[in-house]
Amino acid sequence: MNKPQDSKEESVSLRDKLVLNESDQRCVNAYKLISQRDTLQAAYWILKSKPGMMVKGSDDETLDGIDMDWFKSTEDLLNKEVYQPKPTRRVYIPKANGKTRPLGIASPRDRIIQQAIKMVLEAKLDPIYSDKSHGFRPNKGCHTALREIRDWKGVAWFIEGDIKAFFDCIDHRILEKLLMRHFQDSRLINLYWKIVKAGYVEWDTNKMKYIASDIGVPQGGIISPLLSNLILNELDVYIEGIRKEYEEKNRGIKDKLSNPVYRKQSNQLVHLRKKLNKCQRNTTRYEEVKGQIKQILKIQNKTGSMVPNPLAYPTIKYVRYADDWLIGVWGKKSTAVKLKEQIKEFLESLKLTLSSPPAGMQGVKEKTLITNARSQEAKFLGTRIKRVASNKHMILTKSITTGRTRRIPSGNIRMSIPLKGIIKRLEDKKFFVMEKGKWKMKSIPKFTILPMKDIIRRYRSIYNGFFNYYRFADNIGGMMKVYWILKESLRKTLSRKFGVGKRELYGKYGKDLGINYSNSKGETQSINFSIPKPKKDPMNFAIQLIPRDPLYAGIWKVRTISSLGTICASCGSEEVEMHHLKHIRTLNVKLGKFDQMVAKINRKQVPLCRECHMKVHKGEYQGLSLKHLKVNKRPDTNK
Repeated sequence: MNKPQDSKEESVSLRDKLVLNESDQRCVNAYKLISQRDTLQAAYWILKSKPGMMVKGSDDETLDGIDMDWFKSTEDLLNKEVYQPKPTRRVYIPKANGKTRPLGIASPRDRIIQQAIKMVLEAKLDPIYSDKSHGFRPNKGCHTALREIRDWKGVAWFIEGDIKAFFDCIDHRILEKLLMRHFQDSRLINLYWKIVKAGYVEWDTNKMKYIASDIGVPQGGIISPLLSNLILNELDVYIEGIRKEYEEKNRGIKDKLSNPVYRKQSNQLVHLRKKLNKCQRNTTRYEEVKGQIKQILKIQNKTGSMVPNPLAYPTIKYVRYADDWLIGVWGKKSTAVKLKEQIKEFLESLKLTLSSPPAGMQGVKEKTLITNARSQEAKFLGTRIKRVASNKHMILTKSITTGRTRRIPSGNIRMSIPLKGIIKRLEDKKFFVMEKGKWKMKSIPKFTILPMKDIIRRYRSIYNGFFNYYRFADNIGGMMKVYWILKESLRKTLSRKFGVGKRELYGKYGKDLGINYSNSKGETQSINFSIPKPKKDPMNFAIQLIPRDPLYAGIWKVRTISSLGTICASCGSEEVEMHHLKHIRTLNVKLGKFDQMVAKINRKQVPLCRECHMKVHKGEYQGLSLKHLKVNKRPDTNK
């Protein structure tokens, strides 16, 4: 099959295909679009290269063996409304606080259908979502959310929002009502119920246990972020209504007034300067008046020319990424407290709950915080946010009408990398250990089986993952500590691989630990662990950045290829399906960590016809080793 358009073009194409009811603009053909073979194939192309697609769901089914017939049969199942999604497999991954987060892993083939659903629903829903929502949306991400906050100059209070067990507590009936607000399509609603009621399985005392799902959506599921945005868009609309209400009340009211203290100081300066002009230079009186002027100027430099208008209503700003949100309040703390209570009550109408300590429990940190922007740091999307001291950052403005200069506190926003947290994570991953209060660098044994260029590439991936995310930070220079830890660990890893000491290693590969190598085309390329010194650039945000864990991606990411649309690598037949190689999996032994890594490195997809594929699985294949088979494209019969 031919590769479809890219995801952006596909979204526009699907949007053009949506048929809307003239009376209420609800979509009436979403299910029809989802079930079309072209949509399913486009979904496959989006997902095929993602490492997670090799992870099994609740059964042993993978993408191994997928072919054109599968798309046809799946289209038929959907059209007849007999498709039934399998339960997800629930796993628990560790969180930074020592707790675990449940993830629902769907069958790889169910994920293709979920991706098709996501594409169609997103084409209808995304244009109506609030521009304050940045999570899991086209052309938005963590950086676009943080970029908005950078402009929150002068903010007085932050409300850090956290919803208790959000994905596990989403009410199915409320989601159904919201879907029906935008889609007049009973088949789509029936499919929705099949997915949310599929349940999940997990291990319990060495046996698999099925658990029905009466509430919530699987965290980690493909359509879960879309459904979460659908329900939290209600919160976006609610907060925007409060913001507009305050804005309307403030019409015609100045938010700042002239500071009487500053005005009095200015009058004193005018009076003293007149006196100074009448005094003879180099006299005691002259120096005395001059000293008084300097003293008042020193005090005035720390005084703003404007103060908040007590009659003005508060101003609020809001930004959200998935179920994490932050509100800025220009006003009194009482406004922030009232707003938090309003949001709490509204979320309860959606059957959601703000995170807070259980009644009567002390010493438990509350997650939904009201933070003083001037004296405390708010935490949002892994970034520490604070308003810097205003008397150190004053803005000089000149009135067009009077020509007078005024000093206005800027209250710039400072965004910082949580360096201690990053360094602690490197310690947890054994890049170094603490011995007698000192850092001792360690090698990563699992990396030693890789070629040197791949070892360097993995260390660079870890550093670049952190640097690219925090490149806007005001303390970006602190990344040099991270670089030093990684470089010393790299040096230890290479020394262990080659069995040489520090001096010999640097003597052979230089201070940047670099090598030249030939790529697949025979071209000479080079790689090392040298990086430019980080430079402060507070506005260095990416348009779209998908958050990922650099330590996870740098260590475990393995690439695969897709061969749909090619011919059988063994006999040349055009009727092909994919055989997903996992080297040494045929050994009837439990794989150790070393062998597991070798299997991941050597994983590959080979197109085979059904006959050749079955021979491989039955052990009857007698041809060239599969890893040496060449992938050939299907001849173009249109030429």
